Amino acid sequence: MKSRDKLLIVTAVWGDWHIQMFLELNLPTLLAEGNLPALSRQCEITYLLFTQDSDFARLDASAEVMALRRHMKVELQALDRRDLSNPIAAHHKAWNIGIARAKAEGQLILLMPPDVAWSQNSFQSVGARLAEGRKAIFMTYLRAVSDAFAPALRARRPAGDVTLSISGPDLVRICFDNIHPLMAAYLRTSEFFPGHAEMMIWTVPDEGILVRVFAREMFLFDPAHLRLNEMSLPTDPIDPEISSFMDDSDDLFAVSLAPLGKDVEWHLDPRAADPLDIGGWWLTYDSPVNDYVAQKKIRWHFNPATESRWRAREQGSDLFVRRTAVAREGIRLWQAAHQLGCAAVASILALAIHTGALTRASKGQGRAIVFLPSDDALSSVAPGAIDRLMTPQGMNDLISAIRDHYIDGSGGVPDSTHLLDNLLREKNQVVLTLASGKKIQIAKGPDGLTADGANIVGKPLIVGGHAIYVVDHLLADVAKSPAEDDRAAAE
Repeated sequence: MKSRDKLLIVTAVWGDWHIQMFLELNLPTLLAEGNLPALSRQCEITYLLFTQDSDFARLDASAEVMALRRHMKVELQALDRRDLSNPIAAHHKAWNIGIARAKAEGQLILLMPPDVAWSQNSFQSVGARLAEGRKAIFMTYLRAVSDAFAPALRARRPAGDVTLSISGPDLVRICFDNIHPLMAAYLRTSEFFPGHAEMMIWTVPDEGILVRVFAREMFLFDPAHLRLNEMSLPTDPIDPEISSFMDDSDDLFAVSLAPLGKDVEWHLDPRAADPLDIGGWWLTYDSPVNDYVAQKKIRWHFNPATESRWRAREQGSDLFVRRTAVAREGIRLWQAAHQLGCAAVASILALAIHTGALTRASKGQGRAIVFLPSDDALSSVAPGAIDRLMTPQGMNDLISAIRDHYIDGSGGVPDSTHLLDNLLREKNQVVLTLASGKKIQIAKGPDGLTADGANIVGKPLIVGGHAIYVVDHLLADVAKSPAEDDRAAAE
């Protein structure tokens, strides 16, 4: 018989409002039969509650916590008063304590906010993913106005009952009836798209909303195999085979409660949703799992989904996410070019990002080998040839030139061996395929590595998983000048 997974659930909760939400909505929905009671039959669970001294007795004696103890071990731990002055830091400290404990004791960990309401069977769905061998589970929340949503949901709780059971479609409908108005800012068509661009929304009339997420904190994971940075985002790539994103409200749906004015400062400046802006924000919340998360198409619906309607929205969202990912990587390469002293290439990249040439030149996602010509390499090109690439007439040649300077995963370089030194470990030369389709010979000589005869200068810079090399010659033919374009137009 397979042994049960050990799971540590961690919540930090203090203060009247959060305690009220935790006891009246969060725990009652968690205590619904298809939630923690179901998960506790599959996992050996310890629920660790962090709180302040003055709330300790109230939590410990509550009917909801006593009901929770019938399904799992519950521990209460007091937070240091000095930590409570910074609520975000206090939550992260509690989570970090829990993560360290889970790792030491061989447990999975689930980070549970106190102000979230859950649909019934959400954790039965989580248990099904664990049974499949998943070790990292992601999800995200829709936000509702607490003053309106809480009474509407509280009315569903039977008098004297510690449980509150509500289906996914019903919870979505109640949330939409009381949705936080700032959620509308995340619409693709919003004129006040948030500076904190964590998600984007497309409506499917009469059925629900499609959501794409750009970055997401961990929900449930194995801390023995996954490390987090200071923003609680994974620092290492994850194996999709052991990961899952809860992307359908029929399986799991959770509503985060917030006062009306929560985070209003994110939405004050007029701006459309722009791939370049979001790409820059994305780098601030950088993580190797962001592309995995962004690929997921999340359906929150209160009526059955009409597949053709949802697929149309999903295809449009795929295009936007791809453009944004390319912009993000373009900014990453632009930063790397400056770091490597390739100012001229950095200027070309900036133009390619803004004009969309980089999006057209990009032929895939994932790690790449990138060759950046040095400033001396560009200065030796025929006069005016580089200037021509920066004009509308030179756009197609710019795209070709970019493709002549990188190798993606389809060019014969597996992600795990993307350093040229690794490829040449047991041979003196190797032929790879550039994104343009051209072949390039990488050779090892007495003075170092060469790429089609161009010297590779210095060591590679690894950013975002890309291996970036500086070369002392252009790898593309850009000899045509603006004057030649003028003569061709005149003829």
